[in-house]
Amino acid sequence: MKGKSVLWVLLVVVAVIAAIGLVIWRTTHMEEGTLVYTDQVIASEAESYVYASGKVVASEDRSVYAQVPGLIETVSVSLGQQVQKGEVLATLDSEDLDQRIAAARIQLSIAQENLNQSQNAGKLNYDLPLKTAQAAYEDAVKLVEDQQALFDAGAISQSELDQAKRQLERAEIEKLSAERGYSGYGQGSVLRIQNLSVSSARLALEELQSQKEKLLIKSPANGVVYAINAQPGEQAAQTMPLFSVASSDQLKVTATISEYDIASVEEGQSVLIRSDGFTETYQGVVSYISEVAENVISGQAAETVVAIEVAFQDQETKFRPNYSASMEILTAKKSEALMVPYEAVYTDAQGVRRIFVIEEGTARARIVTLGIEGDLNVEVLGDGLAEGDVIILNPTETLKDGDPVKAIEVE
Repeated sequence: MKGKSVLWVLLVVVAVIAAIGLVIWRTTHMEEGTLVYTDQVIASEAESYVYASGKVVASEDRSVYAQVPGLIETVSVSLGQQVQKGEVLATLDSEDLDQRIAAARIQLSIAQENLNQSQNAGKLNYDLPLKTAQAAYEDAVKLVEDQQALFDAGAISQSELDQAKRQLERAEIEKLSAERGYSGYGQGSVLRIQNLSVSSARLALEELQSQKEKLLIKSPANGVVYAINAQPGEQAAQTMPLFSVASSDQLKVTATISEYDIASVEEGQSVLIRSDGFTETYQGVVSYISEVAENVISGQAAETVVAIEVAFQDQETKFRPNYSASMEILTAKKSEALMVPYEAVYTDAQGVRRIFVIEEGTARARIVTLGIEGDLNVEVLGDGLAEGDVIILNPTETLKDGDPVKAIEVE
């Protein structure tokens, strides 16, 4: 009986000691507060991006056809070659046309020579009579002037003066007749026919030369040859494209954006375009957003996406059609915003977002809304926040407003 009493006494002592220890531990814990990791609210420029990858394509693809049917003689370009507008891609056989052009040149030369001979003969036939008539007219004018002076001086009679004037009238008529003959010799039927022959021969030559120009198959734009359906010795038909040229005057990137991100993407937004193949970056702009979403299969899952296009703003780039490109679409920007790490934001079951600010060792809850979302930090909007505030990272549902906390010192 005595042994049992001693045992009970010992048990009571142990229980009392444990209770005292628990009280001491809880008191110490409450005084120190919950240990937490912290960071600070910073004020900085805020930018939000949507990331996408896509394929570079030409704004315009051009199919090149032969203007006339014929045998392909040469092909001057290779697949993937950069070409300039007007550059010759291929030529068609011109042997027969060259012979016809040579014959047309001969015909034009003959017609021109016949016309020249007739014109020279006409000038000889009318040149001497014209010069004679002009000289006679000038003499008659001088005679009238002299006779008028003599008449005024009373040296000759009126009839003598009138005779000189009649002689001038006849000389003038003969001069006018000679001038009409000289200027009108080219209006004769022979010369008209010969002029028509020259014009006809010249038109025939120009038509053949125009046909030869059509034997040169040229690039319609600056770009890259990405398809060739022509080989020397083959027949070129006007209905089949011989080349395809992707215009490089204006490139664009086609891509798709997830339905979760498309709401923040708008036409006109700036885009930074990169490539894994080179270090240069280029500026672009969102130029098109499809009105229709589509479902695509990725692995075992389906995803809803929206197609977009981004136009290059730089005219000269290292990109070529069919290159891959990665893009950073700037969807929002603010010169100064209050930013916190994502880990500082706690969202409760009702969807209310809070961050906890430490004030004199006590956690103080601040209800916030999120603004611009960056890669590591997010903008927070709400009352009672300032740059430099110490905030708690990874707060849990057990943390309440007014709880004592102690920041963990990170070495």
